[in-house]
Amino acid sequence: NSVAPKIVSSELLAGQNWSVAITPNDGLLDGETKYSNNLTVLSLGPLGTSGNPFLIYNCSDLNNTRNNLTAYYRLEQDIYCNVTGFNSGVGFVPLYVFAGNFNGSNKLIYNLYINNSGNVGLFDSTQTTFSVYNLGLVNVDITGTTYAGSFCGNECQGNFTQVFSTGKVFGTTESGGLIGRCNNRCDINNSYSRANASSPGNRAGGLLGASNVGIIT
Repeated sequence: NSVAPKIVSSELLAGQNWSVAITPNDGLLDGETKYSNNLTVLSLGPLGTSGNPFLIYNCSDLNNTRNNLTAYYRLEQDIYCNVTGFNSGVGFVPLYVFAGNFNGSNKLIYNLYINNSGNVGLFDSTQTTFSVYNLGLVNVDITGTTYAGSFCGNECQGNFTQVFSTGKVFGTTESGGLIGRCNNRCDINNSYSRANASSPGNRAGGLLGASNVGIIT
């Protein structure tokens, strides 16, 4: 009369040693327990959560955030986007309908270049759940055919906290140093822009080109 093998283990944290005790399926209730060699459990890596965000080390990592637009991200160091793949042609392609959380960690993104049709900015548009904070965009060079901003072009919603920009922004319809156009609800807190925002259209502003509703503090 054989019995099912027993496997006994426990949950543990990354970096701890793991061992397992197995009672062999030999038909004896008092079968000998065997122990495995210790194994080191390694971290599974960032999960894109609040407590374990995806990490950004370069402009390619920044570009890859478009693969998960609802995740949490953290900038780990100053990054430079005047590199091959992002410094010619249309440049950096704006992140479309971003709904996640972007922690700049008081770091800087240098030389963001965008020359594209439509709404342009680091983020093309954002959702109400969006949040970006503690981030500076230095020496941006951004041109779009409709709405343009260093951080967000159009349909901009969510929270922009302790962010700033320098450089130049041009949008045919509306242009803002930080945001081209706020829609629905767009809150700007403790932020500023020294970017030169221009537009042949009706609106251009130091912080934003236009806003339906929002709060600036």
